[in-house]
Amino acid sequence: MIKAIIFDMDGTICDTIPVITRAVNATLEAHGYPTRTQDEVRSFVGNGALKIIDRSLPENLGRDVSILGLLAEYNKHYYEMSLDTKCMYAGLADVLRELSKKYKIGVLSNKDAFILRPLCRQLFDGVCEFTAAGPENGLPTKPAKELTESLLERLVVTADEVVVVGDSDVDVKVANSIHAPHIGVTWGFRDEAFLRANGAETFAHVPGDLIGIIQGIDK
Repeated sequence: MIKAIIFDMDGTICDTIPVITRAVNATLEAHGYPTRTQDEVRSFVGNGALKIIDRSLPENLGRDVSILGLLAEYNKHYYEMSLDTKCMYAGLADVLRELSKKYKIGVLSNKDAFILRPLCRQLFDGVCEFTAAGPENGLPTKPAKELTESLLERLVVTADEVVVVGDSDVDVKVANSIHAPHIGVTWGFRDEAFLRANGAETFAHVPGDLIGIIQGIDK
């Protein structure tokens, strides 16, 4: 029996790319580095803020640059800007309201927890209750199993009682790590062809598809 649905954040619940791009470029501009387009930043996301910054730097840049220092600057900018992401993808709030009548709703993200939780509170306000987990207190980024297990513990469910929903190959790996069903969403940052090439088999093309797919899994 399914008891909880675990959602990825960026590219699954909301489009964070415009704000992430602003924070990335504020960091790069402060050091005289070339800025990045939204399409470029979209291709950089999925593995946490450190990877976003590393991938955003010029390719010929010497590695003596303090990546951790740039990360701290980025986190400061993004924390200040993050609540500029005001809404979920169209139609998703209604789907979450419906799903939450039967299932617990979890959010599993590589967004640092101190940024993730305020953003979730803003987006989920008036929608449904949620439990969110992101890297903190030494927990590694997903798809590391430890982060996923921390969310399962807080949801008070076991791995065989969840479905994982996300728009990236990282979410496929999360589901595989706990042997849970996965639903790939194609309205986010990766398309169906990419997801299929990375092991996804079940797809939701619009938020409304999720209800029927989950009902089919939870027979």
